[in-house]
Parts: sequence; structure tokens; C-alpha cells
Amino acid sequence: MKEINFFDEKPSDFLDILRLGANTIQKKYGVYLSNEIHDYSVIKDRVVQYDIDISGDFTDILSYTEFLQTVGGVHLGLANKKYEIKRNEEHIKDHENSHLNDFVEQNILKCMDSKYISYPHFSKKQFDCIVFLPGSNIMKEVTDLHKIHTMILQHNAFIKPHPLTSIADLQFLNREFRHRVINKKTDALDLINHTKKVAICGSSELFVYSILKNKAVYSVSNEGNNSSKKGGYYFIFDNVINLPVLKRKRALLNIITHKESGIFLPFLNKNISLLEYMNKI
Repeated sequence: MKEINFFDEKPSDFLDILRLGANTIQKKYGVYLSNEIHDYSVIKDRVVQYDIDISGDFTDILSYTEFLQTVGGVHLGLANKKYEIKRNEEHIKDHENSHLNDFVEQNILKCMDSKYISYPHFSKKQFDCIVFLPGSNIMKEVTDLHKIHTMILQHNAFIKPHPLTSIADLQFLNREFRHRVINKKTDALDLINHTKKVAICGSSELFVYSILKNKAVYSVSNEGNNSSKKGGYYFIFDNVINLPVLKRKRALLNIITHKESGIFLPFLNKNISLLEYMNKI
């Protein structure tokens, strides 16, 4: 039996202090599911690892991670995101339950909160566009600087650094974009509610929130990198971002609510057990 990595192998305790929602009912659901995944992986003698992406050929290794952390979701799927993207293409086509989609949308928007300690957008300034960047661990790898400058020139975009942006990267951003850099501690959800357009990478759950809030969403992802560097949400980002704007929300919700998408939420009954799902993938 190969070693299995679980939630206890997440980043340091310091990051957990910065993150919110650690003691919520939703979080407990995620911990419960992680234990279930562990138990079933032993029963099925199936390798499951936390938050990995194996590029190249097909693999039957499974990967799981949080999905909308403050909502308490978990995503479990194949460790090769390329195959997850292909599976989602079918999920968009062969599934739609408008009542279920509406229910899930309402509950995500109701439960979702900022993952990090942050301040409200006090000024309530309305933006034309905001570019939300990932943290310093992947920022330079997954973002396309040319696309960001294009968003500034064409959409009057401002730049929102991730809460976990290093001093060196903040200095770089201030040199590069000057007065357009927003305080990294400003609440991201509050900012999304005060902008018309959002530009983002496939690494952030803010992509989901932005789509559900009916924002025009643009990609600033570095398309030259492999999927392992594109972030934890790229397995749905890639499916949705290239669709016409008016079709994006429906496609996103079709994926989330599909019983074989591997996305589990506390308030979503998919009528499929975790073991049944693991047997199918």
C-alpha cells in the first residue's frame, strides 16, 4: 500500500491562522470527507494524494483538495487535470437541473467568505476592472504580464495582490503598475461586488464567485505553462472561461452539480456515495 497524503500536509500553521473558516460547520464537513476518502482508499487499495497534478499519460492516482474552502467543499478526481477537463466537457453537455443549479448557486453565495483576514473595501469605489493575482508561490509562473498590461490599457484595470504576496513581489507590482495596486489586505469578495469586470487565473476560487455574481471574467493565465502550474481550479476554469459569457454560469453549475464531477458540498446531495464515485473513476 502506497503512502497517502491528507489535509494535515497543508501549508504551515501560520497560513491557517491567516485563513478564516477553520472552525465552521462547513469546514467540519470537509474534514469528514477527507477521512472518508482515506478509509475508502484503503478499502480499494487506491493511491490518493493531496493537491497534486501528474502531467503526461493517464494515471489512476486520485487527487483531492478543498473546493471553495469557506463553503466546506472538497474535490476528488484524477491526478491528471487534462483528463478532468475532458470529463467536464461531457458533464456540461449531458447534465442540467435548473432547480438544483439555482439552489447550489444561492447557497455558495450565502456561505462563501474570504479565506484570509482582510479589511472591507471602505471607500466603496466602483472599478471598471480588477485583476486578482495569485500568491507569491505561483504568481510569476501562472500569470501572463502582457495580458495584465492589456487589461489595464483596454479595461482600465487595477491590480489586487494576493494576501500571501511577499514584500519583494509587492515592490515589483508597485514599480510595474504604480498607483493601480490595491492594498493586498482588502477583502476580495467586497472588491468583486464593486467592479464590473474581473481578470484572474485558474488558481483561484474567486473565479467561481465572479461567475456566479455575473461579472465579465477574463483570463490572465500563462497559457504556455503546463496544467500543474495553472492552479487548483483550472480543471473547471479551462472548461468555462472559453465559453460565451452568457453560457458560463450554466456550464459552471452543470459541472459542480453533476454527480460524477467529484465536487462535494455540504448542502448538495448528489445521490451517489463516495465509494460509488471512486469506483467510477
